[in-house]
Amino acid sequence: MADFAFVQIDKTYSKDGYLKARLYNFGIKSHTLPQAHVAFLVKRVRPLLVNHDSVVWLRGMASSTGKAADNQKLSQRRADAVATELILQRVEPDKIVSDAVGEEFSTITVPEDAWDRAVDLIVQPGVLPKRTKPPKKVPPKPKTPPTYTVKIKMIREYSVGFGGAFGVGIICFLIWDPKLSLASYYTVQYGGLSIGVLPIPLEITGEGPWNDLTMSGRLQVNEFACSVTMQSVGGLHVSMNRLTMLALPRGITTVPQPTKIDTGVTLGASIAGREGTMRLMRLTSKRGLWRYTGGQGISALAD
Repeated sequence: MADFAFVQIDKTYSKDGYLKARLYNFGIKSHTLPQAHVAFLVKRVRPLLVNHDSVVWLRGMASSTGKAADNQKLSQRRADAVATELILQRVEPDKIVSDAVGEEFSTITVPEDAWDRAVDLIVQPGVLPKRTKPPKKVPPKPKTPPTYTVKIKMIREYSVGFGGAFGVGIICFLIWDPKLSLASYYTVQYGGLSIGVLPIPLEITGEGPWNDLTMSGRLQVNEFACSVTMQSVGGLHVSMNRLTMLALPRGITTVPQPTKIDTGVTLGASIAGREGTMRLMRLTSKRGLWRYTGGQGISALAD
């Protein structure tokens, strides 16, 4: 059994599909995964989760240096960093349960101990989070909220009207999960009712603000390819838009359905009902996943 730097495996527990380990020596005030942790997740943890009915519990920790509230948030970011890495390794999100305890179990005699800057990890086979409780010695996980929220905004829309009552066009959306710092681009090519208020056949809508997109369950940002309808009334700086996503994976729906979407300024004015298909833009990313933390910077993940 190969050893991994900065990983302590409990060999009395780790057999027959079970695994218990501590990933320690995170950087001070950092939640970045050391390469040794990544290698351990790839070689030891991923094989126990992919194509198995196993689940993994994560417990983020922090040293006692600094404020307790800051350490609580830091320990959660460390647990989330491990969860994100597992998701990027194609582990289903519903197999991952993460928690954080801040400095609660830190070493009392040593204020800054690498052993405390850690994430505890337990893999248990043959169960799902919804059907079982965490193993002993792991703090109980609060019930998973019934909804999960990401962000969506319209990047740009171009539409052309024909005969005063029909139009076609294309919309570009960006969907972002701030918790995982992942984003995906989508396009919608549509046709439908479009009654122009102004005597111009072409309408252009600029980039809009971020909108909450709440779902009845958790989806990755590259799983929103589906049929959509969108109703809009207005133009210039004032418009009302309702987006309906149909047949999302695993029976998940948006909450509410339809969802209100604020857009940018529209050059034109109309009453429109659009129907089309939301398609994932892969560009240079095979999975259509992009690293995004907000602001202007966005980069493709290595596939």
